[in-house]
Amino acid sequence: MTLVEFLGPLANKTHQDRVLAVLYYRERYEQKTALTVDEVRQGLKSARAKGWAKVNVADVLSKSGPLVDTSVVQGKRRLW
Repeated sequence: MTLVEFLGPLANKTHQDRVLAVLYYRERYEQKTALTVDEVRQGLKSARAKGWAKVNVADVLSKSGPLVDTSVVQGKRRLW
């Protein structure tokens, strides 16, 4: 399954749903345990998610408190 196929059913959902779906997809299908904000944004772009350019991914993730975990910092970037 590709990321485009995975995000397809979420076309009318919130930015939070789509951002969290990218995190889930990368962990489940690509075995990536942590992603930077830029990597999540790139995932939305590559999946051609509706309105991907207007999504403030860092804000969405920081407001998703109990749904995401951040424990590692890579340089100045937080990994989610």
